Amino acid sequence: MILYQTVEDRNNPNDIERDAPYPCNANNAWLGTGYYFWDTLIVNAHWWGRSHYHYTNYVIVEFNCDSINNGRCYDLYGNLEHRDEFNKYIDLLKEQLLFSNEDTVSKAINFMKDKTDFLKRYEAIRVYGHHSKRRQQFVLFEKNKDYGWEREPAVQICLFRKNSLNLSKGKIVFPANYCNDYIV
Repeated sequence: MILYQTVEDRNNPNDIERDAPYPCNANNAWLGTGYYFWDTLIVNAHWWGRSHYHYTNYVIVEFNCDSINNGRCYDLYGNLEHRDEFNKYIDLLKEQLLFSNEDTVSKAINFMKDKTDFLKRYEAIRVYGHHSKRRQQFVLFEKNKDYGWEREPAVQICLFRKNSLNLSKGKIVFPANYCNDYIV
């Protein structure tokens, strides 16, 4: 499976290819600490770069990894059983007054990481960030309605460790002048 990580362009392509992927340790990391990637669709990596790195000041690194269907990825996008389990877990936390409607996804995930065997069972988590992109990406189901099929869903995978899911070494695929096969 192909993953993309978008990073800031600091004119250091050799360092990026040597050191990537880079972890996200930000307080607002919505899936908690980990290595964040865009799943399969490079268009999402470009969207992130344009919206967070001033349109042209970004680099996209491509990786390969094991399929998420190997049971080591907690898949809240494509596995409805995982989704149901996560919802039940949030409901349980709410019943115990440990979670409110003001709390975040990362709070629930971090609780699971800290208080259960979650990290023993899983190496990654996969989610869809609904409404994180422009609505122009929809093909309507019905005329004059505000819903439809999303062409480019913003699906992310957060690996808990740098080598989770047998992640390959990264290769820069954007911008072209940083690519090994670039010809002027």
